[in-house]
Amino acid sequence: MALAKLLTFGLLTASIAYWVLCIIGALKFLSRRPGERAEGTPPATILKPVRGLDPDLADNCRAVCRQDYPVYQVIFGVSDPQDPAIPLLQSVLAESPGERHRLVIGPEVYGPNRKVSLLQQMLPFAAHEIVVISDSDVRVGPEYLRHIAPPFLDETVGLVTCLYRGDAAEGFAARLEAWAINDTFAPSVMAAYATEGVTFAFGSTLALRRKILEQIGGFTPFADLLADDYHLAQETRRQGYRLLLSDYPVACILGRLQFSGVFGRLLRWSRTNRASRPVGYLLSGISHGTIFSLLYLALDRFSPAAWAAASAAIGVRATAAFVVDALILKSRQATARLWLLLPGDLLTFTAWVLSFAGNRIRWRGTLYRIVDGGRMIELEEVKHSSSSR
Repeated sequence: MALAKLLTFGLLTASIAYWVLCIIGALKFLSRRPGERAEGTPPATILKPVRGLDPDLADNCRAVCRQDYPVYQVIFGVSDPQDPAIPLLQSVLAESPGERHRLVIGPEVYGPNRKVSLLQQMLPFAAHEIVVISDSDVRVGPEYLRHIAPPFLDETVGLVTCLYRGDAAEGFAARLEAWAINDTFAPSVMAAYATEGVTFAFGSTLALRRKILEQIGGFTPFADLLADDYHLAQETRRQGYRLLLSDYPVACILGRLQFSGVFGRLLRWSRTNRASRPVGYLLSGISHGTIFSLLYLALDRFSPAAWAAASAAIGVRATAAFVVDALILKSRQATARLWLLLPGDLLTFTAWVLSFAGNRIRWRGTLYRIVDGGRMIELEEVKHSSSSR
């Protein structure tokens, strides 16, 4: 019992240090020099791959077509000629006439990652050097490109990515997913930012130079990789370019979700991270301070010292969540969401534990097995999933 209590206290202390690091990273990010925010409007092409009907998909697509930006192009893409999103995309394009805006149907499959296969078929239609990939469930404001594209005026910059927040969550399950995104994942990005700078990218927004894609053979080298965004970031670094994390957060529209779907996505994200960075992911277990607090309270029989340690751990964890959610993600629900700390952390801890119990994921209606190096093998497909998430 004494050994278990000592070990739990050590994990609790490590968790406090981790969440303090998240706060330090957030403050470092917020204090970046103004010079890091370049000005200018280089032309850009937005690629928005779509599969199925996400919540509020029409508004998400309209948003990228209504940019306050002088020269840009939007390309929507679907893999299946019978995709139910096609009429909606055609309607959006009709509302936003532009001689270069278009819909691409790309049925060719270069690997199990269908999104990557589709992006490869959309790329030849891109008219500009800067290529911006935006997921179908992401919504942006009219100022989006003014934040994403100007950094490329610096020739050393090869890739720009954005944090994202869970928005428009309806119901308890969707709010749990918003907690996992805004208050668990985003702070972990700030911890990474504090220790290693920007070495990552997120599919919510991933902007890069087209010449980098040409140098590495387009998107096809990533067609069998689960974490294509992470590997694309690493390849950009190997080409000698810098990666930047924009100060512009995008919104991931959640809508009303089922608990099974939420947990399935958390498990998929967890296994994706484990496959991409196995050592770092294992060490991320120290972030589960809420669980260690409960365990330490029980082991120390709810002593005053145990209450003090648990209060410190939960307090710094809540502070980190609020700082990142309110100040970096610019969420209006940062305070209102804090009551989800206990159920949200229990859920993410469960997903973390179960991520080590298997190597299968379900993504966009298809079952895959993850193998060495984060590569995936398709096991079975269910067509026309109602949501692309």
